[in-house]
Amino acid sequence: MKLVVTLAVAVCAGIITGVFYQGELPGGYESYAAVWILTLLLSITGGMKAFVERVFCEKMFFYGFVTNLILGTIIAFLGHQLSVDLYIVVSIVLTLRIFRDASDIRKQLFNR
Repeated sequence: MKLVVTLAVAVCAGIITGVFYQGELPGGYESYAAVWILTLLLSITGGMKAFVERVFCEKMFFYGFVTNLILGTIIAFLGHQLSVDLYIVVSIVLTLRIFRDASDIRKQLFNR
């Protein structure tokens, strides 16, 4: 329960910061920001899925987030170096995984 409250406070703080932050990303980081945001959303939905299935583990949550973040950034960087928009592919894959996790959450909640 303590973890859920901590996560809720962190998400609310992040949303408030994002709404009121008036800065801009330096040129060239937009594609990386898309990958980073989708990685964050994937980790949140994956964590919620694990919580609903009662198999949540903080280490797996953290390592999954870091691994997805690093791999997505490396693939986007390599695509940038090759002048190919590989960040779009990464974004599609992450989005599909987000929707799969959301579907699994819905199935778990309605099958109870």
